[in-house]
Amino acid sequence: MKTLKSYRLDDRTIESIEDIKTQLHLDSDSETVRKAINFLKFCARAESKGSKVVIVDKDGNQKQVTFEF
Repeated sequence: MKTLKSYRLDDRTIESIEDIKTQLHLDSDSETVRKAINFLKFCARAESKGSKVVIVDKDGNQKQVTFEF
């Protein structure tokens, strides 16, 4: 079921959505927001189970990402 919702977003947030959409070659803002929500949901579930979210760069350096849920 699809429901139309409307949100007020500041310019910085709109720019971020556009940047992500371009970087990931996505077709729409809606698809971009859905993917962002799913990613955040995945991270929140992992942290709630005691896991850590870590970014590993091309040189093998690791940086833990922390979320404030």
